[in-house]
Amino acid sequence: MSTTRKVIRVAGQATGSLAKTLFRTTGKVIEHGFIWSTKDHYGVADRLARMPKMGLADTLSYLGSVLLFGIVGALVAGLTAFVLIAYVIPFVIQFLFL
Repeated sequence: MSTTRKVIRVAGQATGSLAKTLFRTTGKVIEHGFIWSTKDHYGVADRLARMPKMGLADTLSYLGSVLLFGIVGALVAGLTAFVLIAYVIPFVIQFLFL
């Protein structure tokens, strides 16, 4: 067998091995990413399981308070981002170029 054919055969084997490794690694990353994204990070299911039985009015008030706190949290986060982008970053940049 000539040297050229040996080099081509070895290169083909290396390429196939690399493709297998890349495919396996990519599959693991996608699988773990999906598992992470579907995990209950806040423990809502556990809290709901431990919650005492409530009537309709109590359930609606609980859901309303959770919704209200979520909206307030989103507004505070948005306001913080706005202040940071609109005022803090230009203020810092102003002192960088003095």
